[in-house]
Amino acid sequence: MHRALSVLEVLLDIFDHLHPASKCSTRPRTLAAVARTCKLFHKPAMNLLWADLLAVAGMCNEAASADIQSQS
Repeated sequence: MHRALSVLEVLLDIFDHLHPASKCSTRPRTLAAVARTCKLFHKPAMNLLWADLLAVAGMCNEAASADIQSQS
């Protein structure tokens, strides 16, 4: 494997180009596949995957709060 792939910033940039978060619904599936590819990719890919999932959970919480406030 090329030495550049051991640099975290390079990996994150590559993973970001696979499927930009705002444009593709298959990003979680792709990041999960990348995480299973090799040990070096696992942690950075999982961190991005969890960040995406937590962002979605946060949006759901905000939507629920707004719905509750509008019903009050």
